[in-house]
This record gives sequence, C-alpha cells and structure tokens, in this order.
Amino acid sequence: MAHRRRHGVGVLAVVLAVALTGCVGEGSGDGPTGGEDTIDPTRTVESTSVDPDVPVAEGSGCDVGDGDLADGRWFGTVATLTADSIELDIACWFIGEDAVIAAEEDGAESPPPNDYYVRNENPDTTTVDIAPDAVAVFYPTGSPDGETGTVADLVSASEDRGGYPYGVWIEVSDGVVVSVDEQWVP
Repeated sequence: MAHRRRHGVGVLAVVLAVALTGCVGEGSGDGPTGGEDTIDPTRTVESTSVDPDVPVAEGSGCDVGDGDLADGRWFGTVATLTADSIELDIACWFIGEDAVIAAEEDGAESPPPNDYYVRNENPDTTTVDIAPDAVAVFYPTGSPDGETGTVADLVSASEDRGGYPYGVWIEVSDGVVVSVDEQWVP
C-alpha cells in the first residue's frame, strides 16, 4: 500500500474545484454518500462542536498527520486519479453554521454561498491505493443525479470533461480506498 506526500497542490486547486463542481454534504458528519444524502442547499446545520464558536468539519478531519491516511471518510481535491490510486489534497468541508464560522475566521464571504465552505491550509498531497472493487459516484452531466460505477468509470468521465479539478470524498478502510464519491455543488 503506497502512501506518499508531496508539496505543490494548494489553495488554488481547492478554489478552482469549488468554483467548478461539488455538492452540499450530509450533516451526519460523513459527507455525501452517493445520492443517499441529498441535501437542500438552503438548510442550516447546527455546529457539532462543544464550543459553538469553533467550526467542525465534516468527515474524518482536515489533517492527515504524519504517516498513512487513517481509516475514515476524507474530503479533498483530486491531484491525480487512476483506477489503482488517488493523489488527494486533503481539505476541510464545512456546512451550515460551521461553514459560516469557518469562512468568517478565514476572512472569506460569510455566510458562504450555497451553505458550504472549503478550507485548505496545507498544500501537501497524499496518495492512497484504491481497492480493486472500490465504487465511485460521479456527475458526468453536471446534474445532481449521480451515477454509480467503478473508479475506472469515474476516471473516464473525468477525462471526458477535461480533468480532475473537483472535490471528492474517499472512504479509507484497512489502509485502502474503498469508495470515491465526487462532491457535487450547485
């Protein structure tokens, strides 16, 4: 299992990704699950932080730390993607009140458009192997009605639309990616 980190993909990639595509994640803390958690982008979510003034990101967190990416659900911007591995710039995905607080802390527009905000303070990327039977959810037509397929299907759809400048949620289990869900945004 390969886990490598490199420097170079940064805030610009996340800004571009958010400007081009994405989706509002579910307030369960797990992010989107491929259409099962379609969210009204106008809804407001209460912060799950003990301190209501500290924003809480969706998923497993925003910092990969040192070493391998821990098992869990992670959001980030795709740097490279093949059927065998993904290189991801991990970022923070905030929704609802957490998005308002995080955007305000960063001096960005608050409340943020479409009730979500992406923070990327670390330009490092992480590469994780993809399980051969991993599933993917993607939006080849731009419609919020996603398609489910293989990671190879996602790679093909991405190539058809000119590359990878979008955010995804990956599910890591036993050190490998078992699902890649593209983040749809209005």
